[in-house]
Order: sequence, then structure tokens, then C-alpha cells
Amino acid sequence: MANGFLIDPEKHKELFSRAHVAAVTGAAGFTVLFQDANDDDSCDVLVSARGGPGPRISPRLEIQLKATAAPRYNSRDTHLRFNLKQKNYNDLVDKNHLIPRILVVVVVPTLPADWLRLSESSLILFRCCYWRSLADLPETKNRFYTTVAIPKTNLFTVEALTGIMIRIAREEPL
Repeated sequence: MANGFLIDPEKHKELFSRAHVAAVTGAAGFTVLFQDANDDDSCDVLVSARGGPGPRISPRLEIQLKATAAPRYNSRDTHLRFNLKQKNYNDLVDKNHLIPRILVVVVVPTLPADWLRLSESSLILFRCCYWRSLADLPETKNRFYTTVAIPKTNLFTVEALTGIMIRIAREEPL
């Protein structure tokens, strides 16, 4: 309970992760659409651009969005390790999707009160997002979860998202 309101901790992280992705997408100048219906197809977010530098114009990207306050890495690790539900994993490695897909994991501080700072001159969202395409990974027969390793260099930033959209427009792998 926060301030007397009942807030499901997982829903709370989901809402903040949407704000984080919206901030990056908006700063990049792209359109973002959040799927509010049931997540049957492992797609929470649709990012779209107008125009583009490649043979494909108006590229689109689908995102499976996850959040965690307990990231699995330490200062020496080069990867974030995230346990992804098997259904989501297999949906993301499926190579038959028309629109490319990535996994974005938002890492938040443990306490929601530490998630952001706001003043007249700034809005600071704490921690960060990491992204990874799973299109190069094989399906697995795991029953519940598969651990996905995401390079810590894959920060979900304005520059990274712009690069992803350029690669989609140029029909290059992510």
C-alpha cells in the first residue's frame, strides 16, 4: 500500500516501465502505442516511424515489455540475466512475425519512491532499460522459463531505438 492506495507491485512496475519506454520513444520522435488488451501475442508496445532511410518506409517495431526491481547481474557481469516466461520466449524467437520484435527489460529501484525525481527543470527516471532481439535464438522445450542474457551495452536509449528503426527500414537484422 502506498499513500493509502492499494497498488499491485507488478502492475506498478508495469505502469512505470510504460512511462520509461514512452519517454525514450517520444524523445526519439517516434509514435508509441501501448496494447491494453490481453497480451496473448507477447506484444505490449508498438513503435512506428514515418518515412525512413531504407527500402521500407514507415518501419514498425513490437516490444515485449518487462520490469524488475531485482536485476540479476553485478558490477563485473557484462549481461543482465532475465527469466522470461516460456510462452513469451517462444513468441519472441518465432521468425515468422511480419513486424520485428524485441524484449525490453526495465530495471527499477527497489522502492517506488526512488523511481523518479521531478523539478521545474528536470524529470529524471531512475535505473534503465535494456533491449534484445531474440530472433537469433532457438526455441526451447523448457516448461516454465528461459533465462535470456541481455548485453548491458544494449541500453534502450534514443540512439539505440533510432538505430533499431533504421535497421528495420533497411531490412537489416537487429
